[in-house]
Amino acid sequence: MIQLSTELLSHRVAKVTGGAPSKLSKIPVVRKAIARKKYKPLDLRRKKTSAMRKALSTKDANRKTRRKSERGLSTYKGNTPLNLKISNWKAA
Repeated sequence: MIQLSTELLSHRVAKVTGGAPSKLSKIPVVRKAIARKKYKPLDLRRKKTSAMRKALSTKDANRKTRRKSERGLSTYKGNTPLNLKISNWKAA
């Protein structure tokens, strides 16, 4: 993959500098080769259901916006005597 990328880069440099036409014609070939390596064939991918494939990952689903996280910080109820008394009362 890295080798193909460097080859593509050299062909693009040749295009800008006015290189040989043979190098210019290889650009689409190299791009297709990169695309073939980049993706798995459909029959080797995980099937699941369409809803599961389209759903957010757990990491993305649990992310919070900046505003939401800041609001959470401002409403923190630390271990004040009243909170401790209530939590001890509920546990008993």
